[in-house]
Amino acid sequence: MPPKRSSLLAVALKTSWCSDAITRNLPPDNPGDPADCFCIRFNNDNSMVAAGCGDGIVRVYRSEGGALVTSLYDAALSLPTTCLRFRPGGNTTQSKGVLLEANSDGTIKHWHVPSAKCIHTVTEANNQVYALDYDVTGAFLRWSRTACIPPPLSNANTFSDKST
Repeated sequence: MPPKRSSLLAVALKTSWCSDAITRNLPPDNPGDPADCFCIRFNNDNSMVAAGCGDGIVRVYRSEGGALVTSLYDAALSLPTTCLRFRPGGNTTQSKGVLLEANSDGTIKHWHVPSAKCIHTVTEANNQVYALDYDVTGAFLRWSRTACIPPPLSNANTFSDKST
């Protein structure tokens, strides 16, 4: 059985796009040098794919043709992006174009991809975040950290504990 088109695109991204990307919209002192790709994730309708890179920048590409759509970056971050998840929930205003990013410096960021704006940031002090995910509705999220003790289930809109 031949590999799925999305699998072929993922391989192409991992071996080519991230390492060759010159990232737009970065300050002049950071032109987007080649960076290793640590993780990739397609959005809900497969029209875009985000690549989390070793320089802490998330590069978002069009699935068809591979054109760079935008770069999501925080000038204070330079450690690798370890995990990405697009918020599920269809095309509702609340979830459309929202990307969750985990970094090895302990930060978790909610990004609005169309505007390239960070919506919210949580920092796990003195920790690293390697994995995260939403529940199927996109209302709650969890992440794992090096301490191997999961934090409380958090509200995806407020990052507050589910019990509050």
